[in-house]
Amino acid sequence: QVRLVHTNDLHAHFSPFDAKTGDACDATVNGCIGGSAVVKSIIDHLRLANNVGKENSILLNAGDELQGSIYYSLFKGNLSAALLNSFGYDALTLGNHEFDEGPGHLAKYLAKVHVPTICANIKFVDPDPALQANLQPFTIIDRHRIGIIGVLTPDTAVSSSVGNGIELTDPVEAVNQARAQLEKQGIRRIIVLSHLGYDGDRELAQRIDAGVSLVIGGHSHTYLSNDESKDREGPYPTWVTNSGDSMWQTAVVQAKKWGEYVGYLDLVFNSDGSLDSEFTKGSPVAVDISPSSPLHNRIKPNQRTIDIIRPFEEEMRAYTDKPIGQAKGHFDGPKRATDRAELALGDLVTDALVWSDGAKHANIAVISTGAIRDRIPEGKITRGHILRALPFDDTLVLATLSGKEIRAMV
Repeated sequence: QVRLVHTNDLHAHFSPFDAKTGDACDATVNGCIGGSAVVKSIIDHLRLANNVGKENSILLNAGDELQGSIYYSLFKGNLSAALLNSFGYDALTLGNHEFDEGPGHLAKYLAKVHVPTICANIKFVDPDPALQANLQPFTIIDRHRIGIIGVLTPDTAVSSSVGNGIELTDPVEAVNQARAQLEKQGIRRIIVLSHLGYDGDRELAQRIDAGVSLVIGGHSHTYLSNDESKDREGPYPTWVTNSGDSMWQTAVVQAKKWGEYVGYLDLVFNSDGSLDSEFTKGSPVAVDISPSSPLHNRIKPNQRTIDIIRPFEEEMRAYTDKPIGQAKGHFDGPKRATDRAELALGDLVTDALVWSDGAKHANIAVISTGAIRDRIPEGKITRGHILRALPFDDTLVLATLSGKEIRAMV
């Protein structure tokens, strides 16, 4: 038996935050969740509980460590790299946001990350020695004879900035090729570390050649649970039957987002590398040590992690707490990236773009709903409010469009 512990889509949310508002808060207060110091303590607890031991467990990360908070806006990947190195991950795959500032920035970031980073469906059309030096299609955890294959959503080529020298290939073909290479090395226990999203993970598990035991997912921020009374999107794990071999089932797991949960699954392998679905069990663990949590008296924030974060947090507070204006009303942000409702903050941002010097008196402005990540409350506006609402370093682009093209776009 091997205990798997996994995280995904932290998006640089290193500090605890209010579950309703997203504002920073004290981890010991009711309603306050997340925070890397608590995540680390829960990971350690899961790896040491019930005499599991770190040697009998593996720790994996399904990508999107970067982008999405003021920590990233100010410090890019420096704090993320320091924390990844201190957590003891066995492998990491890339998320789409790892490419937001281009492959050159990603190469510099990965040079600081001392964790095997894997992605099998990246094809280098043009050689990129700096990035290729820190990126492999798969890795092998020798102590368990387990192969880990990484895959990234091909949509990254559109949603992020992969550059002209990289192509993202079909994840199904990439996994099949990597699995064949692993089997040649005698590896029959195979896990895919995926950033495709829950739907993509289930499709992958169904379409690939039989032989992959487990898909650990990210990207869609999906909450899986075995408690049907909660707002779950599926069971943990979700079992998928392979389309080419009805006797082979692959487990699919994910642990929502932002460090709200840490997932764990006790893996019981059969001799052919498949998982025994009767005995392979686990669940997501809420990162919550408030007085109302069952972990309140059992888990304390990890001191080493606190010490790593502290100087970054102090510098961030000094910058973000500076007031820059006043809001006479409340400006709501989108509830999700696909929200199509009229938004006061969306109107404000696009009006500001039209009025800006760079727009040269354009008639209209358009911004992706996904580019707005928070609200602006009524009252004093600080730098922090603006950076939380608009965390991306987007570029203003001018274009001439016909009325027909604009109608088709909206």
